[in-house]
Amino acid sequence: YTMKEHLTTAGLIKFTKEGDIEPCNGAKAQETKSMLLSSIASSEIEKILHCKTAAEIWSHFETAYGAKTEHVRLELLTELNSLKCSSPTEVMSAVNRAMTISGKLKGLGVNVDGLMLTSVIINALPNKSYEMFLETWSMLTIEEQTLNRLVSKVLEKTKVLVALEESESAMVTYLWGS
Repeated sequence: YTMKEHLTTAGLIKFTKEGDIEPCNGAKAQETKSMLLSSIASSEIEKILHCKTAAEIWSHFETAYGAKTEHVRLELLTELNSLKCSSPTEVMSAVNRAMTISGKLKGLGVNVDGLMLTSVIINALPNKSYEMFLETWSMLTIEEQTLNRLVSKVLEKTKVLVALEESESAMVTYLWGS
């Protein structure tokens, strides 16, 4: 969906025969207008004050934000594919980040499925700490290798590894002092 389609479907704008956009009146339209105005930077609002029609305003926003969308999409895809953890303490943060980026990408129209996220999470794991885990995971059938299963198993393994790191750290502190 484009923004035009969303606004039309929601009953907030309609198109004339000439292709101009006319706002729909009503409480819903006013509420949406208030939300949009509070969400748009004042510098952008100043740029559209001279516009006489909604079509001119729309054209300005398409020009101003259209190129940014592709740039943001590429940045998010790059960040998603470059997630990497150096220790187990970073793993859950990376999993959460992957899910957040996935949601943003879906909002931009990028299809991020469970298989892609599974691959991203597996590639982000620190190899040394998760070597046995990854070996076991690779023995599962494709049907068993679901995103939900991966996340729950990674969480279990991470809890064990973090607890082990903490106990080792406590032991070193006990033996050698702080």
